[in-house]
Amino acid sequence: MQNNLSARAILGFIFQEMSTHKRIWTLLIPALAAILLYAHTFSADFVYDDRTLLELNPNFQSLEIIPDAFVTPYWELVNDDANAVGFYRPLAATMFTASWVISDGNSHFFHLVSILLHAACAVALTLLCIALGWRRTIACATGSLFAILGSHAEAVAWISSQPDLLATLFVLLGMRYFVVERDVRAPLLFFLALLCKESAIAVVALCLFSVILQRRRIWWRYFLVIAAYYALRVVAFDDYTAGFGRINTHHGLNPLEQIVLSFKLLGQHLGFMSMPLDHAPFHPLMLNQGLLEPQNFFPAIGAIISIAVGLIIYLHRSPDSPSLRVGLGIMFMGIAPVLNTFALGQYPFAERFSYLSSAGFVIILTIALIRFPYRSVSYVLITLLVVGNIYSSYSGSKHWRTEADLFRWSQRVAPLAMTGHVEFGRLMLEKSQGAVDPGKRLAYAELATESFNRIDAIDVDKVFCTSIERYKANIGKADSLFLAGQIDNAKKVYQMTIDHYGKAPEAFLGLGNCASQQAFGYWSEAKNVVAKNHYSAAIHAFNTALSQNSNIDAAVIGKAKALVQLVNIEGVSSPNFQEAITASEYASRLAPHDFSLLLNLVALYDAAGERSKAIEPLRDFIGMYPQHPEIDMLRQLLFEFTSR
Repeated sequence: MQNNLSARAILGFIFQEMSTHKRIWTLLIPALAAILLYAHTFSADFVYDDRTLLELNPNFQSLEIIPDAFVTPYWELVNDDANAVGFYRPLAATMFTASWVISDGNSHFFHLVSILLHAACAVALTLLCIALGWRRTIACATGSLFAILGSHAEAVAWISSQPDLLATLFVLLGMRYFVVERDVRAPLLFFLALLCKESAIAVVALCLFSVILQRRRIWWRYFLVIAAYYALRVVAFDDYTAGFGRINTHHGLNPLEQIVLSFKLLGQHLGFMSMPLDHAPFHPLMLNQGLLEPQNFFPAIGAIISIAVGLIIYLHRSPDSPSLRVGLGIMFMGIAPVLNTFALGQYPFAERFSYLSSAGFVIILTIALIRFPYRSVSYVLITLLVVGNIYSSYSGSKHWRTEADLFRWSQRVAPLAMTGHVEFGRLMLEKSQGAVDPGKRLAYAELATESFNRIDAIDVDKVFCTSIERYKANIGKADSLFLAGQIDNAKKVYQMTIDHYGKAPEAFLGLGNCASQQAFGYWSEAKNVVAKNHYSAAIHAFNTALSQNSNIDAAVIGKAKALVQLVNIEGVSSPNFQEAITASEYASRLAPHDFSLLLNLVALYDAAGERSKAIEPLRDFIGMYPQHPEIDMLRQLLFEFTSR
């Protein structure tokens, strides 16, 4: 008898262990699918908004910003001037900051976080399906399908999309507890989702509405979550509209056109989740199109039909009703924010916007495949679905590795989007400025000019372009002309930009550089009077640039060099002599690597009879750049200044 009991205990333990391992693999398979598919993005760089948010934003590089993140709008943590953007994402800001501090700004770590968040979302969807009563194999397959879905390429490959991933993770975990009526954890997770991105708002509101309809006494918990979220936004925006009334996109559409655009976007997202074939980083808004144009009419009608069918299914009672309602709720409510066309930015259709919605889409798709009557055909469909989505995910994410890859791809697949041309031109300008060889410098400048010239072919009456993008395009074109040696043409573009925008610090900086370049030419020809006038004009332009934006280091450096040249023309008795010293000292602190600034400062100190002041900057430069080509000359200068 005792032996039989022992045998039963052993068998029970074995079956329990097998069941445990089955549960583990149910969750591991979707996670591994997500990790393996996107592992190639691990070595990618910061691109596009990543640089603005992280690389060039000191606020997200210190943990001290975290308390401020809960009382400040999201983009105002990046730029004080971004006070028109109605986004509030304190938890996303906290995650970015923590990642930066942990990794010391390593982009690979940020991409690892994105991959792991995507894997966690796939696991969370699997857990939700299990909570809905699905068999573990089906739940695992659903989570795995979510992991490989082609519409996720942008959201996972682009670091700036992490708020979408984090919000989706908390929504799915919250829904898991919502469906099993563990209501204490569900509201808390929904609250965390709201603090990540606005895409969670409609889903949480739907859950509150559902609880009220069911007359469940715990409705106040969900109401409290939304009320607390609203209160935090009121504090952050210092406005009782809580930032929801802010307009991010001034597209100038009339109310009917806005409605059509909303349904068109909804239809586009549903279509893209179904067939994620046409990847592009930027999808420009086309203006002045008729409402019956195919590109507007068919997506809008498709969205309306989808909503109607969804409502019929939602209200229809069947064995799958709970799962269908959850799937439809997440799918439609997750994408509901796109209906507000004023809050979507320059490119209203962005692939990452459908990330949360796609979790509901996958639930509906799985139910449809299970109920499909023809088994042999369903296996073929599943195979095509898996292979097609894996290919789509890889092909859509591989272009996000570097900025050069991203913007070169954008120019090809989205030629009407201004951003690709502007940013690729910027990259070529940076290469031109950093090139030592004159031939390469000119070649890069010509590539930049070619990129900016493509913008001229974009009809701004037909394609929505923000004033910021057009301003960047003008400045970039003028900069490329300047680097290519076409000074007069560059001056015309800078002046045109100033005439149009008024406040154009980068254009004034460009005018200052042009005047300095021309002045140097006249000075080389011993035309000192003309050179002096041009240097004076350059200094005036640099001062104007700094009065409009005091953070333009290039204007400080340009002004310092122009003042030194004026002193060279006028002599030690120049009224600009002391100002030249002060400006050169400041510029040298901003650009300690600039050899010409160092020589200017040393020469000024020498002319002023204060050689001792030159010793420290000489020592610092020699210590920082021991391999500099002119290091021997600098050491000789240092020896002469210290031996007297």
